[in-house]
Amino acid sequence: MDTTNIETEEDVFDWATHLKDFLRSDEETNIEIAFQFLTSLGLMQDEELYALLRSTDMKISYCLRYDVFEPILSIINLDLHTWNVEEILSKIPRLVELQTLNIAQCNIKRLPHDFSLLTQLNVLNLSFNKLNELPKDFKQLNQLTDLDLERNPLTSLPDGFWELTKLQKLSLEDTKIKSIEGIGNLKNLEELDLRDSEITVIPSEISNLENLKALKIARSPIKLLPDSMQALQALEVLYIGGIDGLNLPEWVLELKNLKEISLSKFQITEDLETKLRATMPTLVIKF
Repeated sequence: MDTTNIETEEDVFDWATHLKDFLRSDEETNIEIAFQFLTSLGLMQDEELYALLRSTDMKISYCLRYDVFEPILSIINLDLHTWNVEEILSKIPRLVELQTLNIAQCNIKRLPHDFSLLTQLNVLNLSFNKLNELPKDFKQLNQLTDLDLERNPLTSLPDGFWELTKLQKLSLEDTKIKSIEGIGNLKNLEELDLRDSEITVIPSEISNLENLKALKIARSPIKLLPDSMQALQALEVLYIGGIDGLNLPEWVLELKNLKEISLSKFQITEDLETKLRATMPTLVIKF
């Protein structure tokens, strides 16, 4: 009887041991070899192996690339920023337990059509990509608390965007969005970044944001801080520098919790600066 091709239990164990040894390394070459083993041997039901496969973001990305999903379906955090995700981007929505996803600086032009399956997401970083639109059903990501869209050529936001009422941090910095009508719905918002955007008007409804602590609008075309902003009594940080024609209003004296203002010298009168320093001695004024 020819036993040349008969694989003993010891042989299988030896292959598994080698596979795990390669996966314990953070060297990409070793990880590549490990996945070549997986391709030829198949995925073994082994908890230690599963733990190794989901132990780093790089290994998780390889799982996505090679369609090895079972070990990673329960992961909740994934950071692939600056990576080439073109090959695996369409597979990310299968990771429906994700709570934190960072795919910034990945040269992404469009999100997968089923991206809204990631309904457990709390933190999503899409900054420094090439997105000119978000999926129409983006509003289904209604557990989001932190959303970063900085440096994307977005011109508008999808219908229902302002229904993401759990948002606490929102960055539209350096986008081409022109309106934030509806912002008043985000009553849990604590940080709003509109720097270098194309937004021209802060709507009066911003007064609804009673938890807002930081507002950054520097170098935007906004020419007026509406009187309704006096209601922002939680505001601690205000950045308005680099905007010609926008002057710091007198009512800023009513914002008793202000800790820091950043602005250009021409945006504040000497009289108002004197009053601020007298009434708020701990306030930091940066020019």
